[in-house]
Amino acid sequence: METSRNERKRPISALMEVAVLMFTTMCVFELAKQFLLPAVTIWESHALTIVFTTLGATLVARHVLRERERLIGRLTAEGRERQQALAQAGDQNSFLSALIDNLPLSVFTKDPADEFRFTRWNRHAEKEFGFSRESMLGKNDYDFFNKEEADFFRATDEQVMREKKVVDVECETVTTAHGQFLAHTIKVPFYGNEQTGDALLGILENISARKQVEQLLVDDRASLAAQVAHRTSDLAASQGLLQSEVAQRLEAERKVEYLAYYDVLTDLPNRTLVEDRIERAIDAAKRSNTHVAVLCIDLDDFKNVNDSLGHQIGDQFLQAFGARMLALMRSSDTFGRNGGDEFVRLLTGLRDEQYSAWIADKVIAAARAPYQVGEHALHMTSSIGIATFPANGADALTLLRNADNAMYHAKAEGRDMYAFFSLSMTSRARAVLQVRHELRRAVERGQFVLHYQPQVDLRSGRIVGAEALVRWQHPERGLIYPGSFIGIAEDCGLIEPLGAWVMHEACRQNKAWQDAGLPPLIMAVNLSARQFQRNQVEQLTGEAIAASGLAPEWLELEITEGMVMQNVELAIEVMQRLVATGVRLSIDDFGTGYSSLSYLKRFPIDKLKIDQSFVRDLGQSGNNPAIVTAIIALAKSMELKVIADGVEDQSQMAYLRRQGCDEIQGYYLSKPVGAERFAPLLAADGHYGAQVAA
Repeated sequence: METSRNERKRPISALMEVAVLMFTTMCVFELAKQFLLPAVTIWESHALTIVFTTLGATLVARHVLRERERLIGRLTAEGRERQQALAQAGDQNSFLSALIDNLPLSVFTKDPADEFRFTRWNRHAEKEFGFSRESMLGKNDYDFFNKEEADFFRATDEQVMREKKVVDVECETVTTAHGQFLAHTIKVPFYGNEQTGDALLGILENISARKQVEQLLVDDRASLAAQVAHRTSDLAASQGLLQSEVAQRLEAERKVEYLAYYDVLTDLPNRTLVEDRIERAIDAAKRSNTHVAVLCIDLDDFKNVNDSLGHQIGDQFLQAFGARMLALMRSSDTFGRNGGDEFVRLLTGLRDEQYSAWIADKVIAAARAPYQVGEHALHMTSSIGIATFPANGADALTLLRNADNAMYHAKAEGRDMYAFFSLSMTSRARAVLQVRHELRRAVERGQFVLHYQPQVDLRSGRIVGAEALVRWQHPERGLIYPGSFIGIAEDCGLIEPLGAWVMHEACRQNKAWQDAGLPPLIMAVNLSARQFQRNQVEQLTGEAIAASGLAPEWLELEITEGMVMQNVELAIEVMQRLVATGVRLSIDDFGTGYSSLSYLKRFPIDKLKIDQSFVRDLGQSGNNPAIVTAIIALAKSMELKVIADGVEDQSQMAYLRRQGCDEIQGYYLSKPVGAERFAPLLAADGHYGAQVAA
């Protein structure tokens, strides 16, 4: 581009050089005349003029001839290059024209600027449409096709150029000089410059033959399907028979597999399946750090039934016993038949091995109930041996063997009883079972009382709250603390009626103190995990408040970290409903449940209670002081009150006060006392002021 521009400027430069040369010659001549005239003659002057004139003309002529030769050479070279380019372009056009004319498709181009008139029409288009190239060029669709077709073609042409995209149209009907056919057309936009302009390229294929073949294939398939349907009635019957035979074989295989793992008489798992489930239970217990118990159950004197009434009655009795035992089952347990009159009960996921003793007692009681077998009223007792994992074995065979040995030991001891494989465990299990029986009677007879431990404000020394703690007033053993029976109450389902009594009594007593004119305080009541998980707290709290007349803001429910972390989302939902009723919530034993801060900030709580295990060692070296300080700081940052449990001396109290703890409770101030002894403490408002200030 730059070279051609310079070449165009050369003639102008040459003319400018000639003009400058002539001007220079003239100037020299004039100067010579002015300085030399006085010294020369008139003839000499004329001669000088001729010399300078001739010299200038000669120089100019030489420069013009030199530039003329240069210009002629450049024009000759450009001409050769242009001829070569035209020749190449002609060759390319000839190649493209030959290619387009010999394609087996109709190819055409249109000029969008001239009403989409045809500018190219290849030979295949001439043959397909019956219109010659000469007749098509310079014409548009309206000159050859009916208006409906021409309108459709024009609309697609305009769409191509307007949207600047390729348009693909299949199965459009085209009318030609030979008739109509179905076409598949592709139209492509081309955009040129000012010299070339825009263009539309069209490529069209006649697909009538292809569509006919496709329709023939569809018709052939339909015909073939009709022939098959007509001729396969016998085949359908044969297929039905085959399916029936296959089903019978599968059912036979299922029965064989069933008989391999289930008892034919009772439909209970047999020993093979029981052993497999024991192994699986042991694997699960290892992962969850729980216990497994295997109970071998043998019917006492069952041989007499068979000998006196016959095996048919004996079999019916075994079926009745199995059905009765299944009714006592948890969904996670297994009850199977070892053979003869011996059965096995598998207990999984146990947190306490003593649970197996409670199940054994229920099995013995259920076995004692009368049986009606046909016309016979039968009575039966059972002896049970218990072996547990991991205490009595680490595999199924060992547990079954030890449980069987323990069962024979129970028979030897008098039958109608159970025995653990470990004799020491047997005595301990009997003691727990005795507690269960007595605890049930205690609930029925109202043998419980509440003691109250004051919660004191560290700044004022005033009693601002009290924790209600249950005690068992045993008629023979006196006052029993909750650590000896709360766990048993939860295991045997007594915690719910016991917890309901505690809630009602705590609310009633707090309202009674208020009615007596004593300073109001917040009554803290502990919730059990079973109460919380069964979603009964809201109803229980509402009933207790309604029955006592206590305002809900004077009731605080203490929930442990472990309870809420078992199912965080459900716990948050329950807590939100409780807070909506007006009661307060606190997290008990904080620091022991590993609750995440991300969860803690979502809990709608009012208070954190520092577990007494952290408070107990405050005066000693270790991490407890740092933990306590961190819990207090955390509570303050979340705008929660914090109370320390288990304060037993002045140094612990002083440390807690320095760290900003709000409240304390513990034996340093007062042990839990009955309602009659707590009332005077509450009446002496600020009773602990001097003690707290020490």
